[in-house]
Amino acid sequence: MNVEDLYRLLRTSHVHAQGIVDTVADPMLVLDAGLCVQSASPSKHVDRYETIGQPLYELGDGQWDIPELRKLLAEVIPKATAVIDRL
Repeated sequence: MNVEDLYRLLRTSHVHAQGIVDTVADPMLVLDAGLCVQSASPSKHVDRYETIGQPLYELGDGQWDIPELRKLLAEVIPKATAVIDRL
């Protein structure tokens, strides 16, 4: 497989994943390992393009900066990364 084939595969996978995010009825954020928004489902209340690239805990008025949420994400993110790396 050459670089062009890899790029096509990556682009196709990205388009498929974004299609899933775009069709989710409930609000959904896709976060990177640093908890910055990489993608977001469409919302009536927030422009997703203003959300992308922003740290989760800085969204809105800081309403997502919740100690319990920080703890949960600290536990979940490493597990998800381990699963993804094994695919």
